[in-house]
Amino acid sequence: MTGDEDAAIAAWRRGAEAARNEYRVDAGQTCSLPFVSLLQSLHGRGEPVADLLREALELFPDNLVLQWNLAKLSLERFDDEKALPILKRIAALDPHKFFDPMNSYDTALFAYLAPEALALCHFRAGRFRQAAHWYRRAAQASPEREACETKARLAEARLAQA
Repeated sequence: MTGDEDAAIAAWRRGAEAARNEYRVDAGQTCSLPFVSLLQSLHGRGEPVADLLREALELFPDNLVLQWNLAKLSLERFDDEKALPILKRIAALDPHKFFDPMNSYDTALFAYLAPEALALCHFRAGRFRQAAHWYRRAAQASPEREACETKARLAEARLAQA
C-alpha cells in the first residue's frame, strides 16, 4: 500500500462499518469491498484478521475473495482440510465464463492462485498425482510459470518414490 497506510486502514474501517449498517437495511445491496480491502491491508501488516473475516463471511457468504482469504489463512495455519473444499470450488470455476452479478473478480484467482494453493494442499497430504495436475494447471496462467512447472516435476518425483 502506498501513501498513508494508517489513514487508508481507517478509511476501510469506516467503509466496513458503513457496509454493516447498509446490510441491516438492505442486505442485497451491500458492498463487500471495504471488508476485502481492510482484511488484505491488516493481514499484510501481520495483524490478526480471523474475527473480521468471520464477520465478513457471515455478511457475504458467497463472496469468493472472502472465501479465498479464509482458504489462505487456513493454509498459513496448516489447516489444509479446511482450505481444501474452498480451493476445489474456486479452482473449478472457468475464469472466462464465471459471472457474479454482485462482484467482479480478478481472473488470476481462478486461473492460477486457487489452483496453485490447491496443489499445495495435495502435496502436503502426499497426493502427488493431484498436486502435479494442479501445479500444471496453475502454470498455464501463472506469471511464475517455471516455478509451477518445477513444483509439478517435484510432485511427480515424489510420486515415483512412493
